[in-house]
Amino acid sequence: MTYRGFAAIMSGLTLVLSGVALIAVSVLGFAGLSSFALSVIKGRPGILLIFLGRLGSAFSLQQIIGSEEAENTVWAMISSIPGRIFGLILLLISIVLAMAGIIEVFLPETFQHLYQNIFSQLIPPDFL
Repeated sequence: MTYRGFAAIMSGLTLVLSGVALIAVSVLGFAGLSSFALSVIKGRPGILLIFLGRLGSAFSLQQIIGSEEAENTVWAMISSIPGRIFGLILLLISIVLAMAGIIEVFLPETFQHLYQNIFSQLIPPDFL
């Protein structure tokens, strides 16, 4: 696929962020700090949520804008609609993730309260 302009920037950002994540996991595993990093993330998941939200939004914007090939013919444009809808749904999820991460970083008590309320609404008490 050939991306130009803003879609190319989002494609590159997606690849860079994915590479940073893989390198970080590899370095932590090599240094023997993976269990420590996991405990930090479990305790304060805000930074991870922001990172995942940013990664998801970059990929989703790439999907929404589409490639150059998707605009060549009518059939290519029609066949790119499911990918663009997926990108839109992923963008909404990514925005929610990033906002949850920002709330967790700056207002951890509020995040914990919201998390417990949402979790108790989604999963019935007798399920666990």
